[in-house]
Amino acid sequence: MTSISADGAAEAKCRGSRVQLLVQPVVPRPGSRYLNAMGIALWAAAAPIAIVTMLAALGCNARERGQAPSPAPSASASVPSASATVPTATGNDDAGTGDADARTGLRWRMELTPTELRMADRKEWTLAIGVSNAGTEAVDTRRDELRLLVNGKASTNFRLNWGNGHRDRRWALLPAGESVEERRHLGESLFREPGDYEVVLQLGDRQVARGQVRVAR
Repeated sequence: MTSISADGAAEAKCRGSRVQLLVQPVVPRPGSRYLNAMGIALWAAAAPIAIVTMLAALGCNARERGQAPSPAPSASASVPSASATVPTATGNDDAGTGDADARTGLRWRMELTPTELRMADRKEWTLAIGVSNAGTEAVDTRRDELRLLVNGKASTNFRLNWGNGHRDRRWALLPAGESVEERRHLGESLFREPGDYEVVLQLGDRQVARGQVRVAR
């Protein structure tokens, strides 16, 4: 009869992808009167150990073959991730509204319409310049000191055109909370050939508005 020793001689070993179950037979000394009784007692004591060892060996083999039993599903709370969508400003991004002047409260704006055009359409191109008084007192806008830079160069044609013609008297003294605006068609004089143009409006040394125009053939 083959049995497993009570002191844990039977053991399961994982070597690579094989499991070897080593069992040592218990051989009682010859002439013992208690051969059958001792064998039964040892088997009864070692049976639980043998069962556990065999189960461990089977589990080891299953893991080596990639057949490990799936773990019990655990309850997990799924927390949705909050995603904030920041709206993108649309419209004429080249309108170029500047910040209000800290001293005067004047806020300048410039609209270039359209921002993309063909050479043949330059006559219809419109430059709009306006100013708002966000302060508490009437202010001189210094309209005649405005300069328009096209690709870094001051436009003489703008200066001559802007200084002529009828103008709103509020340019000279703009009441608090009011706005004034003026439009010019200067496409042919500002854009002499196809290309990309940066248009900057300056008042003295301060840039008050800017925009981009693309002219195609």
